[in-house]
Order: sequence, then C-alpha cells, then structure tokens
Amino acid sequence: MFDFVTFAVKLWIFRSGPAQFRSGWFVESLAPQALIIFAIRTRRVPFFRGHPSLTLAVLAVGALQRA
Repeated sequence: MFDFVTFAVKLWIFRSGPAQFRSGWFVESLAPQALIIFAIRTRRVPFFRGHPSLTLAVLAVGALQRA
C-alpha cells in the first residue's frame, strides 16, 4: 500500500518526470533500509535504546546524503 501512495504522490502531486521519479524512488528506498540496519544490529527492544557504532552511523548518514 505504501508503494502505491508513493507512486501517486510522485506522479500526481509533484508531477515528476521519469528521471526525477527514479531518483526519488531510489532515495525513498534507502531510508527504510537504513532503519532496518539499525533495527537488526541489536537485540534490545526497542532498538533505539542501543547506540550504533560511530562507523555505522557515519556510513548510514553518508549514504543518505550522497543519494
């Protein structure tokens, strides 16, 4: 369902062309992947109680910025 909402917003609200649509879809897919990395790295529930290593945090933020 989330994918359909994302498609609708990109196409009908932002009127994205093919290149913008692909770029936006790529960036939008990186954010959940970064959250999954932070969620599976620790056994604590909720996962935000544990702190990630500096390397993991820098790489995740860097990947989102470069996209």
